[in-house]
Amino acid sequence: MAEQVKSHRFLSPLAGKPATRMSRDKNGLPVFKIRTSVLTPLRAKAVDSIKSFVGGALMLFVVFTVFANDFNWMAGCVVAVPACAVYFMAGWTVTALFRQRTNIEMSVDALVRIGWRLKRYDRRYSHSFVLYVHDKAQDEQRAHEEKIAQAGAKGKVLRLKPYYADSYHVCLMHGTTRRDLVEVYSLKDAELILQRLALCDALLNEAAGMGNAFHGAGDREDRGAGGFGDAGRDHQAAGGF
Repeated sequence: MAEQVKSHRFLSPLAGKPATRMSRDKNGLPVFKIRTSVLTPLRAKAVDSIKSFVGGALMLFVVFTVFANDFNWMAGCVVAVPACAVYFMAGWTVTALFRQRTNIEMSVDALVRIGWRLKRYDRRYSHSFVLYVHDKAQDEQRAHEEKIAQAGAKGKVLRLKPYYADSYHVCLMHGTTRRDLVEVYSLKDAELILQRLALCDALLNEAAGMGNAFHGAGDREDRGAGGFGDAGRDHQAAGGF
């Protein structure tokens, strides 16, 4: 019996987030359109505030139901289940609505950032992509330390959630000039955007005969091309290509 050869469909390296679509220009060269949809630190803080308000309101509703039914805890449990569902649905909806959307279009000649303002950069100049810890991270840390110290002096324990310290700028280093492309709350989301930009950049270089597929990885490949570690985060720049 002849051996049957099974066909396998490979997962595209452009699959997943951020959403990326490839087309061709008039010369047949690739053009990549990258759509980012992320929370910024300010928007993440607003989402948490709204979720806290909704959670508090639902909790009061459950307690009111218990009191209104002569301390019938069974009635409280009955309304608690849909209240939890409402809380999670509201959280998902608010998060989706508050995400900031920025499109980046990359061709052999140019990189175009489409957001509040359209910015166009000549890709033929020396360039790379890097992560920087958010510019306001140190100010936030100092403010938190001061508030915690004041609370400690009064015998209170205060825990403050960091937002800017957990946020990053995804940047284009255009020659020696830093160009901020996307402001991202969450290292994971920032790295996904950084890696996708680097991949598209490498594919464009390869298509135009400008260089090899990946560059700058060195001997630290555990975090992807350009491998970056904890040292980078402590010194603003978190890595690059």
